[in-house]
Amino acid sequence: MTKLSFQDFVTAKASEVEEAARAEKAIDWNKEKQDWITHLQRLKTDVTKWLDPYSETIQVSTKTIPLSEELLGTYSAPMTVITIGKDAVNLEPIGTLLIGSRGRVDIKGPKGTARLVLVPMSSTGIRVHVEVLVKGQKPNSATADRPPFSEWVWKLVIPPPANKFVELTEDSFQEVLMRVVNG
Repeated sequence: MTKLSFQDFVTAKASEVEEAARAEKAIDWNKEKQDWITHLQRLKTDVTKWLDPYSETIQVSTKTIPLSEELLGTYSAPMTVITIGKDAVNLEPIGTLLIGSRGRVDIKGPKGTARLVLVPMSSTGIRVHVEVLVKGQKPNSATADRPPFSEWVWKLVIPPPANKFVELTEDSFQEVLMRVVNG
């Protein structure tokens, strides 16, 4: 084993910081945040459309909440609020920089919570993929490339042990809405 001098050690550590800074600059964090907010707005549009036949008894509105994420900082995000009679259900954005998805929204009602995740259309459930990268080696292109913005969709998470995703449709949303309101 070759003994590393302290100078070489410090130089290597400084090089790691520079590499990380270059990689971070390559990502347009403002675009990431805007894509996330666009998906939240599209979710509200879908929910409003699905609940429109019941607009005399159900109100759908938006409230702005602060979110804070390490690489995006603190920003304002739209939270959809559904009022059914005396009950309120919040579609609360949790964040976009999450492992395994491009975002999460919790559907919080008086009798329960459900979870939505923003995943590629082809996703069917939670999978764990581990890739070990050797310093200086580029990631495998199959795992480094993400689907385009248009191919990310909201799906309901079926909790363990199933760990599956269900397509978010008018029917599946209405079922979840009843569950988080009535229990």
